[in-house]
Amino acid sequence: AMDRGDDDDDEYADARNHPASNGIANLSQRDLLSRAFAGDDVVGEFEADKNAEVTDELPKVDVPKQMPGWGGWADVQARRGPPKWQLEAERKARAEQRKALKARRDANLKHVVISERYDKKVAGFNVEHVPHGFDSKAVYEGSMRTPLGPDANTDKSFRDLTRPKVLVNAGAVIRPMTFPKGRRPKQKE
Repeated sequence: AMDRGDDDDDEYADARNHPASNGIANLSQRDLLSRAFAGDDVVGEFEADKNAEVTDELPKVDVPKQMPGWGGWADVQARRGPPKWQLEAERKARAEQRKALKARRDANLKHVVISERYDKKVAGFNVEHVPHGFDSKAVYEGSMRTPLGPDANTDKSFRDLTRPKVLVNAGAVIRPMTFPKGRRPKQKE
């Protein structure tokens, strides 16, 4: 058997018994994290942020309110409470809000917020159909996920990925495409 030597064991024993360690070497990863973030309520803050963002994205429901003074002039009318049509409208609005909450993609995901807002800037980059040259949606998305930059690829692969398909000398005339003989372009109506 190999002798590891007693010197290494003494170093580790000294580190564990050092007064500055306070027994931290014996704590698990979860205990260390709970000590590091002892005063922070990260989960509570995230839940509050998620609720605020979700309620911001929910559809705004217009609930009709009774105008002040209308139907409330007499003491008897004031004791009656709000009219049935108003209570029914408020109930429908709450039901619609609950339905929208359940329909969200992140409804069952506790630690995730998925924004469902329509972003005009991003909409210009969306593709309706799979572009020519790709067999399926998965292949196209995979090619879009592949980084092309020089920081993520070697120099040679970066040059290969960004090299143009057709090389033409500067000043050369490129003739426009024409239809084959016997085939005519579709006439505009």
